[in-house]
Order: sequence, then structure tokens, then C-alpha cells
Amino acid sequence: MLTMTVQERVCIYLQDLRLEQHSNTITLPMSRQALANYLGMQKYSLQRCFGELQERGVIQVDNRHILISKPNELSFL
Repeated sequence: MLTMTVQERVCIYLQDLRLEQHSNTITLPMSRQALANYLGMQKYSLQRCFGELQERGVIQVDNRHILISKPNELSFL
């Protein structure tokens, strides 16, 4: 997983959570810092990636709740 880009790691993780939770609205099971550590990146990188995905309309972030507005686009990023 460490050879992937930050965006690839985040997108795959969000896709996995979406399938696990059977919903386009997912709840992060850990803090942003813990998630960044889990994905092998800095918290700032995770925040920046979330921001970029939000700007593109792919996701909407509200604290630990994330609405995946365009689930198909997660696969192509």
C-alpha cells in the first residue's frame, strides 16, 4: 500500500468503508490522526486530500461523517 499515492490510498480506503457500511454516507471509525497513521501519511496530507476530493464534488466531509457524492469517481482517481 505504501507505493500508492496519497489520493489512491484514501480513495481505496473510502471505497472499502463504503462497501463495509453498505452506504454512501460513511462514518470514519477513528480519528483523522489515527487514519493518517493507518494509511502511512501525515495528517496534513490526509486533510489536503479530503479537501481536494471535496472541491471536485466527489465527497462531502462533516467531521467523521463523509458523504460519497460520486462513488464511481473514487475508482478512477
